[in-house]
This record gives sequence, structure tokens and C-alpha cells, in this order.
Amino acid sequence: MKKLTITSILALCMACPAMANIDKDASTATCDNATIGTTTGPANLQADWTANTIHLDWYSNDTKQTSTTCTYDGGITLPSTPEVPTGYTFGGWKVRAAAPTLNLSSIIGTGRGANYAYVNGSGSFSQSSDSSVVGSVDHDQAFYGITANNTWAAYYGDNGMVTGQARCSSESGTGLWNGASSASDITTHTTAELGAEDGKYCYCNVTGYTPAGGTLQSLSSPWVFRIGFAAAQGCANSCADDCARSMWYDDTRSLVYRATLLGSVQ
Repeated sequence: MKKLTITSILALCMACPAMANIDKDASTATCDNATIGTTTGPANLQADWTANTIHLDWYSNDTKQTSTTCTYDGGITLPSTPEVPTGYTFGGWKVRAAAPTLNLSSIIGTGRGANYAYVNGSGSFSQSSDSSVVGSVDHDQAFYGITANNTWAAYYGDNGMVTGQARCSSESGTGLWNGASSASDITTHTTAELGAEDGKYCYCNVTGYTPAGGTLQSLSSPWVFRIGFAAAQGCANSCADDCARSMWYDDTRSLVYRATLLGSVQ
């Protein structure tokens, strides 16, 4: 009688389904005993879910203030309140439509621009052109659409025009003209990180693109370090010029800077 009882229990156990804990990607898992805990089955498998990490960009008007992340289904840590314009009260953050992806590096290419223009820190407008480039003729200031101090434009004829800003910051950085060996070494900052606007360190960003024969598309990018001057006055006089010229010219360093700046556009 005891022998029959033991045999029944063994038979029952052999019919039990195997339990497995697979700690690997299902696309690379192997159907073997080491993976699923059985050579014949059946085996019970359970999906292991991990919440996605979501990248968040925070804007004040069209200027990106900072970037953070959150985990899906978790909480969001809000950034500092942006500077509130006179006459307004901060009402909180809201979701805005994502900007369409615009591959400006591909659109502009690596050729030398037809013209570039800038308004320096004292409001003086200047432009430069290259007679060897098709479409390189003098234009008035309205053509470039830059009026504010420390703004610039680089015109590429049929490939359109890129416009942006210059900023003289108290925050130092590393760029191609003072030690950076590649685009990955170039310092970038958000507006909030740049400090006072009366320094000697020149930064550039992109604010818009106008297709040939089209209308201005507003864009934003972080501030990308260009070069440091000996004094703040030198930066005020020449930063916008340097931003525009780096976007217009086609030597090796300028092309790396151009690609870095255009690649950072939001």
C-alpha cells in the first residue's frame, strides 16, 4: 500500500508545469533547460516591464530653458520658474506641440554662404559677401530681418537663410578656436546657465530659418561657445560677427562649428 502511494505522488509531480524566471531579452533567449528550466515543458513565462524614461524640454516662449527626464507613471520635478515679463503672472507649465524635425545641416550643406550680416552689441549693422559665390550681392538690413543688437544672419542663396543671436557671457567655455578637438568638446549652455550678459565669452545660437522664397520658421537652440575675447568690449564689438562668419565660411573649423550649432536646433 505504501508503494502505491509513493508512485502516485511521483506521477503527480512529473505532471507539474515548470516555473521559470528568464532574465534576458526574448529576442536573444535560447529555448533550453538553462533558460526556461525544463527540457520538455510546459513552462510558464512572465513579461518583465520597465517604465520608459521620457526626455522633457522646458521652454519660455520659444527659448529652451532646461532639459529634464521623468519615468512613465511617476512624478515630474518642475524646473525653476522662468523670468516673468513685466505685466504678467506665471500661470504654470503646459504641454506644447513638438516642433517638426528640421535637418538644417542637410539643407544648408557644407558650401560657403553667399552673404552674412550682423548687428553688433552697439547696434551697428554690417554685412559681408563673397563674389565667387552665386547670389552674393549686397542686401539691405530688412532682407536679413535682423534689427536687435547681437543678432546675425547667414544667407545661402537657394538653400535659404539661418538667423540667430550672439551673447557675451561671464561663463567661460571651450571651443574649436581655443582647444576643443571635435564637436563633442564644444561647450553648450541654456540661457539660464549663462550668467550676466556683459562678459568676454562669445556664444551663438539659432533662432530661425527662412527657406528660399519662403517665410521665417522660428527655431531654438542652446548657446554654443564660439571664442573668448581679452575683454568684454571686444566681445560686444565682434561676437555677432564671429557667429555669422562661422556659419558662412567653409574652412574645417567653421564647418564643424556650423554642424554643431545646426545639429543642436530644436
